[in-house]
Amino acid sequence: MVSDFTEDEYAALQRLIHRVGRALVSVIETERLYVTSFGSQQGNPHVHWHLLPLPPGVLYDDQQAAVFDTAKGWMGLGDDVMAQLAAEVRAALAAAPHAP
Repeated sequence: MVSDFTEDEYAALQRLIHRVGRALVSVIETERLYVTSFGSQQGNPHVHWHLLPLPPGVLYDDQQAAVFDTAKGWMGLGDDVMAQLAAEVRAALAAAPHAP
């Protein structure tokens, strides 16, 4: 929950999410990047963020929900492709300047 963080901690986390998002879209062609936070106080209380790139070509009327709709398909990328993309995102993140 937001209340689990001080304002400075939360702002620092959002700066990191911004940096990772910029690195991600520099590697993956993206129409829009959704940033979502999921978690629950039931079961295993925690907070985490998802960065969900929406690929180009998704019809406007489908964009808001398409990124969450498995019936519309997922990119079935193999482990080798995922590992390559992860390496590229790490490299882009390492090369990007960031605020103190």
